Amino acid sequence: MGNDAYYFSVENPNGMGSQGYVAFDDGSVFPAVSGNATHLDTPEGTYKVGPGEADAKYSHPLKDPKGGYKLRRLWPMSTADKDMKAGGYNLIDDPRSKYKQKDGTPAGKRSYVETHFQHFSFDHGSEGCVTFQDYDAYSHYQTGSLVHVDNSSSSLEEVQAKISAQLHKNIDWSKIKKPKPPAGTSPRSKTHKGKLIKAKPTGVKLGQNEFRAGHLEAELEGGGRVTQGNATIVLGPEQLPASAVCHDTTCSPIATGESSVVMLT
Repeated sequence: MGNDAYYFSVENPNGMGSQGYVAFDDGSVFPAVSGNATHLDTPEGTYKVGPGEADAKYSHPLKDPKGGYKLRRLWPMSTADKDMKAGGYNLIDDPRSKYKQKDGTPAGKRSYVETHFQHFSFDHGSEGCVTFQDYDAYSHYQTGSLVHVDNSSSSLEEVQAKISAQLHKNIDWSKIKKPKPPAGTSPRSKTHKGKLIKAKPTGVKLGQNEFRAGHLEAELEGGGRVTQGNATIVLGPEQLPASAVCHDTTCSPIATGESSVVMLT
């Protein structure tokens, strides 16, 4: 009998990154993420686990004491077992993918996804793969087993409850590390007319989700900029005046922000 895996996660708006855990039928649970601020996470569904392959992209600063990092392809259920081999892939349905991709993958489809240890820093996220943040998770995957992806949770607490129900056991979550979410995937501030604000990385992060702080001259997606900031609170080496809810933009005033941080304007 195989050791099926379950990726339960909290998905950010538009699927641009998710965070959660990978749990296995054997009772093991590991922190994991998928996607990042510019890449969609793995589409919901069930996938077959392919054979282990060398992970040529691996570049995390930690050293692997076992020698050689590995990855596994996740194949759509429609893929025949004979086609599950290194180097090949089948397209995956994903209606969230609105445009043709650089590799020729048409809109509405995704090229292959993988499961592997987190590349680069833990807050880098992935380009759409299910990435575990504890390398010991790799040894629990088995070729031919299944990975079930569920991105429907609204909080990590809901994710944890689903995993406990799936594994039919109570889990001491204080002993399992929380996932490090992909940087920049948290919901961004927007204007009253709905334009998202693209703040620069000034080194100032706000709240539990580590939002970038808004500032004067920050761009608006679709054109425009923030036109008001606090002259007494400045950010980063450029000394950018910090902006807050109700500050003006060329579109309309800022409508949303980090509720745990209050700026006296």
